[in-house]
Amino acid sequence: MSAVAGPESGVRWTGRAYLLLATGAALAMVALIARTPVALFVGLPLLIAPLATASLVPRSGPSADLTWAAGGEAASVEVEGTLHGSFGSGAANLVVEVAPPPGAIVARPVRIERGPESVRFAVAWRLREPTVSRVPAPEVLWRDPLGLCELPVGGARPELPLERYPAELHRLGPIRLDRTIAAPGETQSRRLGRSGEFHGIREAAPDEPWGRINWRASARFGRLLANEFQVDLTGDLLILLDVRACSGDRQLDERLLGIARAAVFGIADSVLHSKLRVGYASFGEFLDAVPLSAGRGHRARVLAAITSSRLSPVAAPAERCAHSLRRYYRPGVTTLVFSSWTGEPSEGLAPYLRRQGFPPLLVSPSALPLLRPSTKLGREDEALARRLQVLDRRARLAETWRYGPVIDWDDYWSLEGLARFLRRPMRRGVA
Repeated sequence: MSAVAGPESGVRWTGRAYLLLATGAALAMVALIARTPVALFVGLPLLIAPLATASLVPRSGPSADLTWAAGGEAASVEVEGTLHGSFGSGAANLVVEVAPPPGAIVARPVRIERGPESVRFAVAWRLREPTVSRVPAPEVLWRDPLGLCELPVGGARPELPLERYPAELHRLGPIRLDRTIAAPGETQSRRLGRSGEFHGIREAAPDEPWGRINWRASARFGRLLANEFQVDLTGDLLILLDVRACSGDRQLDERLLGIARAAVFGIADSVLHSKLRVGYASFGEFLDAVPLSAGRGHRARVLAAITSSRLSPVAAPAERCAHSLRRYYRPGVTTLVFSSWTGEPSEGLAPYLRRQGFPPLLVSPSALPLLRPSTKLGREDEALARRLQVLDRRARLAETWRYGPVIDWDDYWSLEGLARFLRRPMRRGVA
């Protein structure tokens, strides 16, 4: 129920109080015009009730400090919190209002257990899709039993970080991705070492590991020779998030970006826990980059940058992003790109990345599960139209395989396709 400024400083009358005042005033006007005391006798209590309850509201509300946490798994979110303070008998009049995050469905309304020194509450939500957001602090009010007047309760109440992403990302670990497509002018060898593809033979260093010694070549030439490999299996990871609008529907683009942001958050968090270097960049009108690094401080910077990424109102050309990456990252680093990749301006980004030396692995969140079925089509026609949309999307993604592997992500609560690809990279098709 909405509330506006009330008769006292800090005290607010609710909409119910204003409804009673308006009804009482109308009855008093009827009594004055009709010159009958019946309407006045009915309307007078309605006028007095809000004023009387306002006089009962304490001049200063109690202070309540909040501690709360979110539990549950995947789409299920269970929030439990405790308000600490000296409430006394006023705890029975405390009301806690918790606003769900965007896209969440209330699975269980707020339940409150009141005590003289603490008030506990619990609420359950069901998320429609992965999210990385901050739930605003609940509003705590002192409200009279009739619900006519209320007083905001002060205290320290922080926001609640809510992080929900596919479960596979919790156990992702280090990402060491083979380059599955050769760069321009590069030939691939079938002999693979622990550091990448075989490149040649060189003189062995004094502290050369025995596993790199080429014993056959050393026997032929009479001195120790070692195998040299291209460093294609790198522990460094660059995550690139495309925040440009592509579909023409801003609300749809916002939801797709929120889903991609949650997956990026989970991947970065998992890899940083493995103490590997991670870089993050978002590209809209310009490139916002966090250079490669590791450690707790860098983890906080990367996760804060991911959480604060927003949809860009201007879509810059793809070549600007590819050229800007070379200012912050060395070519050849493993590049994981999140974008819808269903049309301009996103589909042109992959070739520019490869030309600048960043072979991409593309993860494309599909917008099809978010589209509402048409009301003009029957069930069979709707199923046929959805099938045609899926085939058209996969045909577009298949064209991008010339520049890098593509993961078609249509089940938002599972990234098994990405995890399966990282375990065993495929050379053709859409994962």
